[in-house]
Amino acid sequence: MNRNKIIIFIAIATTFFSCAQKKVFDREDSFHSYMEKVVAHKFQPKEIVFVLNNGRCGTCYREDIHQLQDIFRENTTPKTIILAEPAPSIQEPLSLLPKVHFFIDNNINLGKYGLAYGSDLVFLLENGKIEAWTPIKGSNMDFIRQNIK
Repeated sequence: MNRNKIIIFIAIATTFFSCAQKKVFDREDSFHSYMEKVVAHKFQPKEIVFVLNNGRCGTCYREDIHQLQDIFRENTTPKTIILAEPAPSIQEPLSLLPKVHFFIDNNINLGKYGLAYGSDLVFLLENGKIEAWTPIKGSNMDFIRQNIK
């Protein structure tokens, strides 16, 4: 009977531990490898990483960039913006704001690390761990604004 209690305890503890270790972003290991090996990034206690695939024209980005400018002005959290290619229409307005760093992925490494999505992404990190992420689009700006503090 004592042995059954031990087996049940181990099963419950194993289930709890595996659920507690669940990742917010299923490609978090690839994200970390990319940031460390390609970007040579040193993680901050709290930071934001944007991945912009530059799949849209500057006019299409205009409203999102305007909203991101407002969000960036409201906080001092370090921000890294990864671009698939140079994009002056994105870089110029955002580079004037505090704690914004750009990385241009000239070698298209995002795809090699499984991070080339059909949409642009934002990652909210604490001590290098992804706490939340979402595609960047007008309907998600409230989520981004509420979570970037």
